[in-house]
Amino acid sequence: DESSDRPCVSAQMQEENSLWHEVKKLIVLRKEHPALLSFGDFELVYVEKNAYPLIYKRTTDKECIYVVLNPSGEAASVDDDKITSVFQGAEIIYHVHESAKMAEGVLNIPAESATFFKLS
Repeated sequence: DESSDRPCVSAQMQEENSLWHEVKKLIVLRKEHPALLSFGDFELVYVEKNAYPLIYKRTTDKECIYVVLNPSGEAASVDDDKITSVFQGAEIIYHVHESAKMAEGVLNIPAESATFFKLS
């Protein structure tokens, strides 16, 4: 990219909310949580055709992490007790933009967000 405003690493390193810093956070998160490594099991939990959110689960014999993704420009929600019951009391270990939240038995997922929940 020859344009004068092209992205460069030095500029990304200086900006606290840059993609460079976000990737660094995710690298640390993966190292701290074995379920997020390549040997963790992967299971799709909630998938709707042409719709968001997407929820999947990563597990090892020592931990379980649910990943809730909503890349769309609109908020979404999940109102299914079989799915939402696991989020009661779960710890949010990572989020980008606003985090997903439980309210009155419904999982509310903000637009353009990702939230990682660790089950105890």
